[in-house]
Formats: sequence, C-alpha cells, structure tokens
Amino acid sequence: MHSYVQTPDGWEDEFISDETDRLPENLAATIQSPIVSQALELKLRGCGFRVCRRLNDSYVAEILEAKDILCSKLSQLKIRYVKGDANFVLAYFGDNCKKVVEKLRKKDILVRDRSSDPLLDGFVRITIGTKKQMNLAAAAFEAIR
Repeated sequence: MHSYVQTPDGWEDEFISDETDRLPENLAATIQSPIVSQALELKLRGCGFRVCRRLNDSYVAEILEAKDILCSKLSQLKIRYVKGDANFVLAYFGDNCKKVVEKLRKKDILVRDRSSDPLLDGFVRITIGTKKQMNLAAAAFEAIR
C-alpha cells in the first residue's frame, strides 16, 4: 500500500506498508511541524510502515518561478528587497510600510508588516504563492506605487 500526505513545507510523505492496507486510526492526516513529522515517522515505523520523504518537484518549481516573477517586478519598481531560500521575500517600504500594507489589504493581498521585528523596521513579508498569485501581487504593487 502507498499513501501520501502533502506537508506544508512542500514535501510529500510516502507511507508504505506490506502488512496492512490502512494507516493506524490515531495518526494525524496532516503533518504540522518537523517534531510532529518525526513523531509520526517513529509511530509509523513501529506499526510496520516504511517512510520515504521526497521533494515535490513541481511545487518547488512553481514557487521558484513565482518568486522570480515577484522579484523582477520589485526590481522594476525600484523597491528594495531581500530574497533568500525561504518561501517569502522581505520588501522595504520605509515610512510607507503601514500604508502599503493597508492598500494591499484593500486589494485582497495580505502581507505581514515586520516593522516590529528587530532590524526589520519598514519591511513587509510577502509569502510566495503560485505564479498567478504573484502576477496579481506584482500588479498591485505597481498600482499602489
């Protein structure tokens, strides 16, 4: 038997059992954190399951392309940003940060004001979504500029 659970971090967990055709009833269907994931893996192994983790390549490719779309637009608009390996970008709006967050919210685009975090005054966190979502966000950034 092969069962799959999509995790929030873009990984797929594959549960394989030679002994049974269903997962134990007391196991959660969704993995919420690495600690829960590790506990679930130990429980599964104890029940005769083998656990294989593999990267969901299409999901990762989509997010990377979407991040490039957003960063390209931010560069065109001369908005400074920090791009790392995570699924978000930090964009700097300085004193206009709160106004930008409000304007984007009115366009149904939610970003996080990170000004209260040490060293991030004036930054907003933009979580990367699909290419379609990032194109919409890029258009919104252009509209409010």
